[in-house]
Amino acid sequence: DVSGKDLYVGGVVGYAGSSTLSDVKYSGNVTSTGEQVGGIAGRSYGGSLSAIDVKGGVSSDAGYIGGAVGYMSNGVTLTGANVDAEVVSKATRAGGVVGYATSGNTIASANVKGSVSGTERIGGIAGEIGSGTLSKSVVDAEVTGTLDYVGGIVGISNVTLSDVETGGKVHGRRYVGGVAGQQSKADMTNVVNK
Repeated sequence: DVSGKDLYVGGVVGYAGSSTLSDVKYSGNVTSTGEQVGGIAGRSYGGSLSAIDVKGGVSSDAGYIGGAVGYMSNGVTLTGANVDAEVVSKATRAGGVVGYATSGNTIASANVKGSVSGTERIGGIAGEIGSGTLSKSVVDAEVTGTLDYVGGIVGISNVTLSDVETGGKVHGRRYVGGVAGQQSKADMTNVVNK
């Protein structure tokens, strides 16, 4: 297990700067009282992640919590993520794969099982995504937000969603959707909520 008390806590690496992480597995719990906590990396800035596998739990008293990556920025490409975990934030932006992805990131071929919970901006794949693409992904997890912007795939989405499927229960207050709590300035193609 891995535990921290501030920023950048990950099951494998706390902060991944312009790095390539491939065929990486983590099994266990990752806990922190601070922001940017993930099953693989707390923060990923640039670079890529592929063929990653997480089993266990990721939790924090703060926000930006992800089953794989807490906070993703500067054009990260994440492909082939399998997450079977309980992701718990006592604050905002929690996701089964990534808590918060800023502009220009790519997420593809992610599979999520388990559960994701927090206050607001909570999603089965991502709590919030600024821009980029999210494709070829499946969620079979329960997603719960005590407040607003809660979605089976993403809480707040400004990205094109294509070839994604979700089948878990979704709970929230306002702006709650089986796929997205809010979808803005982007399209949905071949999206299934069953």
